[in-house]
Amino acid sequence: LQSQISNYSRIATPPNSWIDDYFSWLDPTFECCRIYFNGTFCPSTDRTSTCYPCLKKSDGERPPAHLFYQHLPSFLNDNPNAEYCAKGGHALYADAVDFAYGKMRSSEHPVAIQSAYFQAYHTPLHKSADFIAAYKRALDIADEMSSQVANMTVYPYSVFYLFYEQYLTITDETIVNLLFCILAVFIMSFILLGFNLGPASSSPSPSP
Repeated sequence: LQSQISNYSRIATPPNSWIDDYFSWLDPTFECCRIYFNGTFCPSTDRTSTCYPCLKKSDGERPPAHLFYQHLPSFLNDNPNAEYCAKGGHALYADAVDFAYGKMRSSEHPVAIQSAYFQAYHTPLHKSADFIAAYKRALDIADEMSSQVANMTVYPYSVFYLFYEQYLTITDETIVNLLFCILAVFIMSFILLGFNLGPASSSPSPSP
């Protein structure tokens, strides 16, 4: 939705969603997710071995949790190819998901997703004001998403955020620093004048 109001959000495109591509990759009709007889992953480029779909059509469009986690690492390691399966996730999403692991079926399988990211693109940014506005909008979007989903924290990241973050608080920090400087000068003057503010506060009277 944010990409539809790009003049305000500074988001140019909808995010690349690994989970949508993963469900398409799992779909038996695409022949992307296949396994050998022993249950190990069969790459789509292997056309000589006997391989079987990871899921049955009876599993539906949304697989059970244990199958979801079981095949997700294979999706993230599968290289896409134009001839047999273009949905392999290694090119776009190799580092997109961080797992929590546990024992399942006597082998290591992920049992939960600890963190994940989704990629999107900003509109063209030309001036410092554009970069600052884009960062502000990204923070607003992340806060809104965090408030809508329980037990989840969303934060935005882009290379230029690291530099322009300082501009969000630079005015307030400048005012605070100036006040501290004025206070320090006042205290030192008060001490050096022998705890007497009279000479500092009174102006010299004109000579007759």
